[in-house]
Amino acid sequence: MQQSSSDQDGYRVLLQRLATLAPPLFIMGGFAEDALLFHRITGQHADLDGLVMRPQLNRHLQQLTAFGLAESATSLEEGLRHPLILRAGGNSPDIEIWVSTLEPSGGYSLDVGGQPPSSRYRIFLPEDTFRTYA
Repeated sequence: MQQSSSDQDGYRVLLQRLATLAPPLFIMGGFAEDALLFHRITGQHADLDGLVMRPQLNRHLQQLTAFGLAESATSLEEGLRHPLILRAGGNSPDIEIWVSTLEPSGGYSLDVGGQPPSSRYRIFLPEDTFRTYA
């Protein structure tokens, strides 16, 4: 199902704002697939998924708050001190921020919910996950 042009415009504005974040917020999920494979928004998206390194999370949250995305809720948490997934929204489409952890052996990991809902799966990511290319 194709998104309406107003929905796409909302995501374009959000992506333009997110492009100004420093350090960068890494886009993943359906939007990353659209960008990589089709160079446009191709379908209906419930939200935009971003990936951050845990040490950069507070800085990203401060910047998102400055954009008016102050409403945030933890979707999956590892205690109050270590959020794993945060949802942010406001006057723009929702963002899901996935928090990655540096692994002692190199690379990164993130946890996703499983079945039953109280279970989790850990996904391991390569060392170059956060490398930017010019």
